[in-house]
Amino acid sequence: MYATLGGYRVKWKAGADQLLLVSVGTGVADPSQAPSKIAAQGAVRALFSLMDDCASLVETSMQWMSDSPTARVIDRELGDCADDVLGGAPVLSYLRYNTFLTADRVNQLTPGLPAKQVDTLGAMDDPDNMDALLRLGEAVGREQVSAAHFAPTFDLSPPVPAPTSGRAKYIKRASQGVVAVQVALDGAGFTYEKWGATQTCKPGDWLVDNHGDVYTVDADSFRRTYERVGDGKYVKTTPVWAEVARASGQVQTKEGSTSYTAGDYLVSNEEDGRDAYAVEAAKFEAMYEPVA
Repeated sequence: MYATLGGYRVKWKAGADQLLLVSVGTGVADPSQAPSKIAAQGAVRALFSLMDDCASLVETSMQWMSDSPTARVIDRELGDCADDVLGGAPVLSYLRYNTFLTADRVNQLTPGLPAKQVDTLGAMDDPDNMDALLRLGEAVGREQVSAAHFAPTFDLSPPVPAPTSGRAKYIKRASQGVVAVQVALDGAGFTYEKWGATQTCKPGDWLVDNHGDVYTVDADSFRRTYERVGDGKYVKTTPVWAEVARASGQVQTKEGSTSYTAGDYLVSNEEDGRDAYAVEAAKFEAMYEPVA
């Protein structure tokens, strides 16, 4: 309402390709973990019920008005409201991500948490739960969030990189093959620290050993740019576009982000700068040669 009503002087256009609302929940508490005294238990359960009713009403209203690839079944009568869009056309795109904080669900997402801590995760004001809730949130994100949920019309313009000395086309030297294996395991993937930031390996990504430098590569990027030349051996066959950075900065990658300093190379697998990363100058010059 704020975005579209004239009185607020924002006046955004309505439509599934005009407005995107992303809602991230804090977890649905397990009501069975209320205090044990009968009176207190009843009061807290009543409060949980009221809060749940309010949350369900909000979700119902949002799904009723929107195009929502994450729409959940409200109940057996309403379903997910996909066939009951208000006015016949959605006024926005709506995404909702959340999870239950029941013991079974928490243990599925983050195995190994002590049972006593699992019972208290609904207490959002408990600082002792911060690390556990962070890990839980990351696991839920890996499980639920998909790039396919976000229409290209809502893509932000790429950040402007630091001034550079000019782009040129390069190809990887024939001797610079790698050893790689696809992470084809069940699960939510994993994270690791490299290049000055947290990197994420998603299910299906590739674990690469580049002459002792071990890292992961996004599944789609690997498929498009590498060819198999032997058992576990691959070579990069597509060109890259690169330029020397004149100042320090950070570039967003498909795995996370990479910090770079002046003199390093800013590299992209696409001529328009998409699928970007950074490489130290000495490593880049050893691996790549200019295309004549």
